[in-house]
Amino acid sequence: MRIVVDTSTVIAVVAGEAEKIKLIELTKDATIVAPPSIDWEVGNAFSAMLKRSRINLKQAIEAIEVYQEISLEIVEIN
Repeated sequence: MRIVVDTSTVIAVVAGEAEKIKLIELTKDATIVAPPSIDWEVGNAFSAMLKRSRINLKQAIEAIEVYQEISLEIVEIN
């Protein structure tokens, strides 16, 4: 099964939000599909959190490292 995810889904998992466990459970055996812009959007989201002091630099770096470990199939959007 292929499941398309957006930035909010990725951020919820990486940031350890309340939905994390359910999202991981729902996508466990699926191919996770995202548009090419996902890298920029995730980076922008963590940059915004950093600027608003919701996270510190160390947390932002750790979050990006976790994100980079997620297996995503990047697909072009027409």
